[in-house]
Amino acid sequence: MALAIAGTPTKGYATAASSVTFAHTATGDGLFVGSGGYGDPARTTSSVTFNGDSLTELWDINDTYWGNFSNAGYLMCAPDTGSSYNVVVTMSGTMDMLMAGAVGISGLASPVGSAHGTIYTDQDSASVTVVDSEADNLVIDTFVTYQPSVTVGASQTSQNEYDSPEDSGHSFGISTEPASGANTVMSWNTADAPKCIGATALIAAAGGGETYNVTDWAGFRVGDSPALYMPTLTATQDGATIDLTWTMPDD
Repeated sequence: MALAIAGTPTKGYATAASSVTFAHTATGDGLFVGSGGYGDPARTTSSVTFNGDSLTELWDINDTYWGNFSNAGYLMCAPDTGSSYNVVVTMSGTMDMLMAGAVGISGLASPVGSAHGTIYTDQDSASVTVVDSEADNLVIDTFVTYQPSVTVGASQTSQNEYDSPEDSGHSFGISTEPASGANTVMSWNTADAPKCIGATALIAAAGGGETYNVTDWAGFRVGDSPALYMPTLTATQDGATIDLTWTMPDD
């Protein structure tokens, strides 16, 4: 079952703050929260929670040029659904600008093969390559830069984006792309400026959602009795394998 976006992505930002809080309604079986911001110096992420429950860190990095940009990705399996709850991203200190977004995922099993990079380049784009191996995987990233606007790579779908909120000159985004099955390149286009991008591959749950047509039949006769006894068929699935078990009734 291929991974898919569930529900409506949400976002929030704060200035001169060490945390940002915004509401999100989870409808899938996974929740990704990405954050990006600018501080002098850059900060690390202390925690990310949804309805008070902690998310698992996938990456928490800073840019390698100015050292002022923070970029993080966090994941939760089986988030609380049915109502709007708060996402809270808390940093280790005050940020000049802190931006974050939440994206729901359906069909999620677990994170796999996380990859990330920090980049300063005199080119107009930045990219990171994620090594993935499953065609049903979904690659997700976060991007932050010191530019008033950004453009997501041509093969990606922008899920969340801030272009210079409060005229701050800082921009942030979250995007997704179906995994290519080998290497997936996530890129953002922007003018020459320090930039920081992180990405990972999320793996689909085995099995879930496929429909199988299973045909089998069994019966037996005891001695010369005219009665035909029908056993019970039980089918169990483990990943892509279905096991069929016949249980015979008592004589």
